[in-house]
Amino acid sequence: MAPAAVADPAPVDFGVGAAVENINPLPGTPVYSGGFEASPSITKVLAPLEVRAIYVSNGTKAVEMATVDCQAYFAAYQEGPYGIADVRQTAAAQITAAGQGPAINADDIIVQGTHTHSGATLEGIWGPVPAAYLKYVHDQAVAALVAAARNAQPAHLEIGTYDAPWLDNIDTAQTDSYPGWAQDGQVSVLRAVTPSGGSIATYASVPAHPDIIDGAQEQELSPDYLGFARTALDHRLGGVNIVGPATLGREETPVQVGGIPDSQWFAGVVTSVIGTAITDAHWITDPTVNSAGSFIHVPAHNVALFGLNAAWKLPESERDAMWQNPSGQSLYPIDRSMLPPWLTGNVIGTQLTALRIGRSVFLSMPGEPFPEVRAAISAATTGADTIVALSKGQDDWGYFYPAWAWGFTWFYRSDHNIFNVAPQAGDQIILGQSQNIGKLGFPVETAALSTPPPTRWQQALRPGLQAMADPTWGDATPGSAVTVGTSPTDTLPVTFTAIYDGDYVGLGSQQGPVHVDFGDGTSTNVAGDKRVQFTHDFTPGTYTVTFTAQDSNGHPAAWQVIVHAYPLLVPAISAQQTGTSTWTFTGSTQGGDGITLAYRWSFGDGGSTEGQAVTHTFPAGVTPSATLTAADGTTMTASASWSG
Repeated sequence: MAPAAVADPAPVDFGVGAAVENINPLPGTPVYSGGFEASPSITKVLAPLEVRAIYVSNGTKAVEMATVDCQAYFAAYQEGPYGIADVRQTAAAQITAAGQGPAINADDIIVQGTHTHSGATLEGIWGPVPAAYLKYVHDQAVAALVAAARNAQPAHLEIGTYDAPWLDNIDTAQTDSYPGWAQDGQVSVLRAVTPSGGSIATYASVPAHPDIIDGAQEQELSPDYLGFARTALDHRLGGVNIVGPATLGREETPVQVGGIPDSQWFAGVVTSVIGTAITDAHWITDPTVNSAGSFIHVPAHNVALFGLNAAWKLPESERDAMWQNPSGQSLYPIDRSMLPPWLTGNVIGTQLTALRIGRSVFLSMPGEPFPEVRAAISAATTGADTIVALSKGQDDWGYFYPAWAWGFTWFYRSDHNIFNVAPQAGDQIILGQSQNIGKLGFPVETAALSTPPPTRWQQALRPGLQAMADPTWGDATPGSAVTVGTSPTDTLPVTFTAIYDGDYVGLGSQQGPVHVDFGDGTSTNVAGDKRVQFTHDFTPGTYTVTFTAQDSNGHPAAWQVIVHAYPLLVPAISAQQTGTSTWTFTGSTQGGDGITLAYRWSFGDGGSTEGQAVTHTFPAGVTPSATLTAADGTTMTASASWSG
């Protein structure tokens, strides 16, 4: 006799809230974009700059995480109490005073900058930091954290990951990436839904640099691809969707500095991956919510950064002269606090925070860790389900990595040594966060430090070729008859970009086009340029798309992308009248990838709700009608309508 089936563990109950606050420039107060070069003053907004926050409570303990659309955000500033440390303290005090949930303290909160290179610099270097705007960001970050706690409602949580190292350079040799080196490809998603299945919030962490848009050149502000992805998820899944950075050091997209169209296109790639991470998710069945914090002190060596920090004390006219230097060496002073505990002599200090939700751990990273940092912590930890590294969390020390990696930062084309406070900073952060994880109840081998990852050194001598697809997996759209009398054909249009360059050391150069075999009996030749996109229609099925090229020395390069084209997604509505003007609606779907992530309803009287089965009462005189929009695991949507 076959053994009895074992039911999946049921999700435990949490309270989850989310909130969004705008941080677009204040009227009459331009800001300066950080990340590339000296920035002009900017007021134009391409896509909204925001603070987005999520709150999670088990009834006796609560934690929060927030992302702020800026190039980076310091723990403390020279002008006043406007940094992340004060945001956390002020928000915790207000939430506790409100008395609507458990008391909360600063160690229960992580705030991270999104590191968008088309957002305001809140650290100087590329331009001034207007004090009025800095205070505004502080106030709005506090408001988002407080509102998220106030908005808490009963929820179930799920956690999922998907390994997508190809979001970053693996074989190609662009700035700040090391061809042939391993990447941290973990895209993680924490999602909260109501007990009936309605979307509350999604918190996604993506390990890819948001430096596709050069804000200083475009003279427009945006959250880069992170903003485009979260907006798409808002429309498709509902609720508040937060998309922030995971591991960032050495994690550069193949379309870096490609511009606005490439950023919008890459957001589609990321949205596909987030959808798959959700479909692979499992319920959180451990009710634990906890936090641990510590303060780390690192003896720093970078005299240039110290000098740029000290230059903030110069009169404003002299700071502006540094920034507008006609020689081209334009740098604005660094605005980080020079007072203890943030700086004592040459010792730089900051807070490390670890949050536990179920058996998953979210770690603040005070800058941009290399992949080896999270890998070391994960390898040393026993019993944790998921470990997420939140870059630019609680502070910004620039890049950090294990000490053994410091020499490589001088060989590869990068600024990884310029914006690094000390070679051993990564080792100290690994140890500090490992100890915090131990406080959360997980066994940790704190003596374990990172070792070099599997590395294909020979890639430095070979041409690089990578490609991505938007969507990488998706649902077919309704087809049309090609000729009179033929059956309509449903297809999925997929837009590709192929990136092809010569070898890192310059022995050979790119030559000729990239040949693309679509895996369906058709092929084409395209330019290997990140700014060139091309579209191909696929009928439902799975396809291996192969890209090949050859450099001037005859050395080959190849890449493959697996495209999944699912059948048309078809929602359906079942309606039953349960009162004079009250109806119960039940949604269902056929086709797509077979997994439904969201059912979103709108009614003829202007009302709306979410969930697979819902009840709605219509005002007298209004003809009952409903529209259902369903999203499957690809995050693509389709709609159906009903009228009584």
